[in-house]
Amino acid sequence: MFYRLLGAGPVPWRLWSDAARAEAARRDLPILVFCGAALDHWSAAMAAELIGDAQACAMIDALFVPVMAEPWAEPALAASVQRALALICDSSGWPACALLLPDGRAFGACPFRPLRDRDGQIGLARI
Repeated sequence: MFYRLLGAGPVPWRLWSDAARAEAARRDLPILVFCGAALDHWSAAMAAELIGDAQACAMIDALFVPVMAEPWAEPALAASVQRALALICDSSGWPACALLLPDGRAFGACPFRPLRDRDGQIGLARI
């Protein structure tokens, strides 16, 4: 269900796969994993902001190999994202974004963020 929500936007989201990791290695780009649950309010809010911002979508597509995942569909990836979230920013939960090297090692993570700076929070686009 989450795949359909994000798939409605202009970013060519991929599923977590060997092909996505190989593409990241070939293009020498990090992987941006957006992990969320379709029935979670904040996951849906973050996805809606992403879909509606053409500039952010273009940036994501140019700078990353974008991967979307639902925790129930990719439990090993979800666990890895949660570990990164806990270690990097002392947080947990969904939605979460993680930056991964092509081999799957995390080097960045953040919990829910608005796309643009708002209400004293640094937006995902600036991070």
